Amino acid sequence: MRLALELTHFPTFNRLGEVIRGNLARVGIKLTQRPLDRAAFIEAVFGQRSFDLNIISYCNGADPDSGVRRMYVSNNIGNIPFSNAAAYRNPEVDRLFAAAAESDNVDERARHYAAIQRIVADDLPYWWLAETVGTSAWRARTDGWQPWSGQVAERAWMRP
Repeated sequence: MRLALELTHFPTFNRLGEVIRGNLARVGIKLTQRPLDRAAFIEAVFGQRSFDLNIISYCNGADPDSGVRRMYVSNNIGNIPFSNAAAYRNPEVDRLFAAAAESDNVDERARHYAAIQRIVADDLPYWWLAETVGTSAWRARTDGWQPWSGQVAERAWMRP
């Protein structure tokens, strides 16, 4: 055994934890799972920062400013649930997120977010293992739904 780590997560991630444990065992890493209920998880990860690794599901939505930003900007380090749990600090990432938030030009925002993506892919404060699939449903006589638009039901209407 080269290394021993503890994986903190919600109980719903037990099976994923088992897969990770099996994969890491192949390279000499012993992984112990630490499933916690929501309140205990939030306190351990975001309050005390008492974890080696953790699995969490961030629901990011369509606009990176309202979903992704919270995980990477340095002013979101602290006892803030579902924020920058990695305590990641990069002044350039902070600057790019601020610049993107100040612009209403979609192409300019996209350039800022692409630059952020390159930096965090290099720094790797988070290791994205899985993407959960969201499911939306509505009645057949409902029109105007815009899943992942940020205004899911703003323009929705019912046909008679």
